[in-house]
Amino acid sequence: MKIGAFVEIVNYAVVWERDGGTCGICGLPADPTLWELDHVVPLALGGLHEYANVQVSHRTCNRSKGAKAA
Repeated sequence: MKIGAFVEIVNYAVVWERDGGTCGICGLPADPTLWELDHVVPLALGGLHEYANVQVSHRTCNRSKGAKAA
């Protein structure tokens, strides 16, 4: 992460509940034991690590998205 960038403590369980366990990239249900936290605007592109910029994602969806914006 960039030095001095805003970082909010993000609780994965809160994100899971907020998103209803649905992948924000493809819209399908995610496995509660295998999901990843996706940054909607990637950190590499200036996105912040905060609740407003994270979502549930499948591992495959998140990896295929990479550092592209949603």
